[in-house]
Amino acid sequence: MLKKLNVNLKKNSYPIFYKRGLFNEAFFCDYIKKIASCFVIITHESIKELVAKKIHLMLKKENFQKIKLLNIKDGEENKTR
Repeated sequence: MLKKLNVNLKKNSYPIFYKRGLFNEAFFCDYIKKIASCFVIITHESIKELVAKKIHLMLKKENFQKIKLLNIKDGEENKTR
C-alpha cells in the first residue's frame, strides 16, 4: 500500500510518498506525471548507486527535465542544512 507523509510548512507544503518497491511498479510514473514536473532525489552515498541513480534514469526516460540529485554525507552536522 502506498503511504503518504505530508510535510506541512507555512508555505510550499509537500507530500512524500513511500512504499517498498515503489519504483518498480508500473503506476508510479503515470501517477507522478499528474502531481509534479520537477523532482529532488535526496540520498545517501551508500545507496546512491543502488537506488538514487536508478530513479534518476527512470525519470529521465519518462522525459522529466527538472531532476536534482542531492547527496547527504554521514554525520549529524549534515542533517540540519
